Amino acid sequence: IDLVIDEVYAEMTRRAAELKRRRLSRWDGPQLTVVIDEGQVVLAQVRRDKGRLQRLVELSSLGRSRGV
Repeated sequence: IDLVIDEVYAEMTRRAAELKRRRLSRWDGPQLTVVIDEGQVVLAQVRRDKGRLQRLVELSSLGRSRGV
């Protein structure tokens, strides 16, 4: 779970930099779909890791505009 959060967050960050470079507000490339089954398990694992929890929050709030 930790590795997936980190990898998807890294991709979202890379896309954010690309959007800025291209002066776009919305991702126009391929979409990355993340399906979370048993969300309570994910939250239970990351709740003590404030950094990873923050990345998960950012993925859910910023991901769509970045194609995630």
